[in-house]
Amino acid sequence: MTDEETDNLSYNEKCSLLNLNPVIVAKHFQHRVETFFKDVLLSNAEPIGKIVYYALRIEFQMRGSPHLHSLIWTSDCPELKDGGEDTYIMYIDEHVQGSLPNGENDCEFHDLVNMYQKPTHSRSCKKYRNIPCRVNFGQFFTNQTVVSKLLLDDMSKEQKVEVLKRRNEILCCVKEKINEKLDPSKPDYDSSTSAKDVLAMCKVPKPSIIGLYSFLQIPILSCTSKKQLTVA
Repeated sequence: MTDEETDNLSYNEKCSLLNLNPVIVAKHFQHRVETFFKDVLLSNAEPIGKIVYYALRIEFQMRGSPHLHSLIWTSDCPELKDGGEDTYIMYIDEHVQGSLPNGENDCEFHDLVNMYQKPTHSRSCKKYRNIPCRVNFGQFFTNQTVVSKLLLDDMSKEQKVEVLKRRNEILCCVKEKINEKLDPSKPDYDSSTSAKDVLAMCKVPKPSIIGLYSFLQIPILSCTSKKQLTVA
């Protein structure tokens, strides 16, 4: 089949062809995974640092299509420990990013990323009637990595409850505005709304939101001697 003929196939026709050729589909997926690691992650460009070891897990779940989870160890990642968070954050932010490339300067890359990153909910997202999205999108935004920490040990139980209560109130407001202004299915959708605009609507200063994200009541992550970086 030509590319044009493939593009003209309906969704059901594509699914039917894939179901009729499971071995070819599995081999093609495996080839793409191997090529991505060999030509991108393990190349001299070292986009996420110098990799010394990695472990892969391929899942099919209920829909049939495979996807990959990977745990990757790099030799140049700084250890995450008390007092060294800034260095760790700089390393992560240098190698792991989530943004849409500029459409004018890099049109091809922009179109490639935009093909998979679309701000819309699928039927799977809304399969539970009591919540708008089963994976909790739209997600909170931040332009830097946030390290989760425990609340201070010298805080009383009442103080911790009050801090977390206030945190939840602010984040609920931010979440509400994200879903209201950045969900294309909503009547008040505005694609020009920025993170700064959302925080201004909720009267939250930018530095405060980073602190709110970090109070998740889980310990700081500790790295092994090889240093580990998780990519999903």
